[in-house]
Formats: sequence, C-alpha cells, structure tokens
Amino acid sequence: MTQKRKPDLLGFLFGALDNDEHSRTEREIDESPELGKQVGKLRRSLKRVALDCRPDHEEPPPNLAENTCQWIWERTQPVRLSEVSASELQGTSRGSLLDVVVALGLLLIAAAVLLPAIQASRFNAGVVACQKKLQDVGSALLAYSEMQPNNRFPSIDIQGNRAAAGIYAPVLVSNKLVSDSSSFYCPQSIRLKKVMDQSAPTLEEVDDAVGDTLDDLKSRMGGTYGYSLGYIDNNRYVPPKNHGRENFALLGDAPRKDDKRRMTSNHGGSGQNFFFEDGHVKFFKKLPGENVMDNPFVNQKGYVAAGVNWTDSVLGTSSDIPFTKAYADAYTDDIPEVIRVSLEYPR
Repeated sequence: MTQKRKPDLLGFLFGALDNDEHSRTEREIDESPELGKQVGKLRRSLKRVALDCRPDHEEPPPNLAENTCQWIWERTQPVRLSEVSASELQGTSRGSLLDVVVALGLLLIAAAVLLPAIQASRFNAGVVACQKKLQDVGSALLAYSEMQPNNRFPSIDIQGNRAAAGIYAPVLVSNKLVSDSSSFYCPQSIRLKKVMDQSAPTLEEVDDAVGDTLDDLKSRMGGTYGYSLGYIDNNRYVPPKNHGRENFALLGDAPRKDDKRRMTSNHGGSGQNFFFEDGHVKFFKKLPGENVMDNPFVNQKGYVAAGVNWTDSVLGTSSDIPFTKAYADAYTDDIPEVIRVSLEYPR
C-alpha cells in the first residue's frame, strides 16, 4: 500500500518547491481546511521570529549612498609622509590603532545606514515595475471594453473550460491586445521563478484542454494577477463592465489562497497594487485604504465569489470561479436559479 504524500508546507511558504509540487500543494491547501490552518499557524510562527520581515515602503534620502561613501573616504585617507613634520611622527604609533578603530566604526555605521536603504530602494523599484505591468494589462482591458457594444470586460463562464478568472489573459492574447505574456507576472512574485512556462494560452488551447492539462492552464493562465469575478444584478450574473469608476478594482496582485485575509504575497505581504476602472494604479499597504473601503479580495458577504451588487469588487486568482456550491447553499435566495442548478449538476 502506497503511503500518502505529506505536503511540504514550509517549502511552500518559502517558495522552495518546484513548479509542479507548488501547484499540487496549493490545490491540497485549497481543498483541506486542516492544511489551511497548519499553513496559517506556520506563517504566524515565522512572523514571530521575523523570517518574513520586509522593509517599509519608503524612499531613502536622495544620494544617500554617494554622500555616505564620500564622507567616509574623506576621513580615512592616509597622510603622505612628506607632509608630516618630525614632531608629528612621534604620535603616529599611538594614533594608528585609534584610526583603524574609528575607520571600522564608520564602516559599520555606513553599512547599518546603507543596507536598509538599498533594500527599500530595490523593494520600491519592484513595486513600480509591477505597476507598469498592471498598467499595460489594464490598458489592454480598457481597449477590449471599448471594442464591445456593452462596454463589457472579458467574461468568465460559470462552468466549463473558461470557468476561471484567469481567462482574461487568453482573451487579451487572442485579441492581440497583449503580445508579451510576461506582462501577466509581477516581478516581485514568489511564483514567478516557479512557473516554467509563462506563455499565456490562446482561447483555442483552453477550449481543447482536458484533465491535468486544463487544470494547469487554469492555475497559471492569469499569471500572478487577480481579475474581477463580476457581480449579481437583479438575480442574474453580470460579467465585469466598464463604468470608469476610480475606486473599483478591476485587476491587481493575486490574492493568497492560504491566508484568511487573502492578502497578496506578490510583495512579501507588505502591500498590493491595484488597477482601477478609471485607468490608474495605486499601491496599498493595507485594506481598507484611502478611497477604497471595499475589500477587493472577498465579496460583501465574505465569500470568494461574484460581488453581491455592481459596487462590490472581488478579485479572483487565476483558477477562481464566480460561484461555488458552498456560497450558493449559504445564500440560496441571492443566487440565480440557473446558476444554482448548474452547480448542483455540473457538466
């Protein structure tokens, strides 16, 4: 009898698994509440020993590194013997050790000042690079909506091969609105180095896929960004629609499935970027934030599902669907009957 494989949760949290193992472990966490609790407990333990710390999102003073190095250089330059008188040489032996100690002290101070500043600078550069990619993809979504008579964004099916939030990427690729698939990946995502194939599939490839191939496409086709799951209006499901709102998140850093708050891991848990319907991108350290009182990671009933009304923004990961049976069972009156039936009798 084959012994059941035990998932490597620490390897999953540290991003140390290969691509297939990471995806398999992620699915097991999604399907097992007990594993989800274990991952949450491990994450809290890592926080207590400061293994998940990241620098604050702050800019260092301008020219800090250059000015500090110049200051140290000026105070540690050796003096030429030709410039020193005989009387001054008498104290050289006594002063040399002190000079070394002072120089080492200055170097330690410089390291303490510069290293956090360099880390913060690199972190901020990653956030900006992520914003640029979101801006490119978001602009493609806006262009797509302008091509539709009803100003709709790419639609997510309730069932079937296209029933996944990540379908937005193949739609944009198939419509030649995005030519570089790397645009769908945040440069600060731990998943980036685990995904061997970063090319977004075409709609034909998604439609023809079956079994494990289909599951793999659904899990990665949206990259490391989350996309709007749409909303319910007058007892019917409505795909995302362009209303040009400045506080409605259409796209953003993908939520984290192993965390109850669904905060993204793209920036080490230090915050997340969002692209809004009016075309601007903004970084938030926490939610709710300025002008964004809605939590874009769950709907107003606390579920990862379509919004309960047209103002309720919910971003799903690549494989998330607009409705789950658990949500439909909990809120029967709010879910359109045709959707409830399709969830009870899946194709």
